[in-house]
Amino acid sequence: MSLIDAAKEMKVPLQTVQAWTDFLVEEGIVGIEYKFTTPYVFMVEEKKTAGVFGYIGFDTKEVFYEKARKRGIKEAQIRLLWLKYLTANEDSMKK
Repeated sequence: MSLIDAAKEMKVPLQTVQAWTDFLVEEGIVGIEYKFTTPYVFMVEEKKTAGVFGYIGFDTKEVFYEKARKRGIKEAQIRLLWLKYLTANEDSMKK
């Protein structure tokens, strides 16, 4: 989905979607692909490699929030991103 379409769908400013996307790209949850000059966001496939004892290395809530704050994301938006992060990684975290 293009970032512009995502902003329209969620009814939030494009700059907000860009900030969320930048954060989620760094976390490996989504990726960005450019078609000409239009950025498209996509979900990244589940990580296939696990470390010792199967631990992949998910952020704690505190680490997640701190990273988001450093990027200037507002608290309400961080809460939404945290819930999406948990949902996206729920099965892997259970393993």
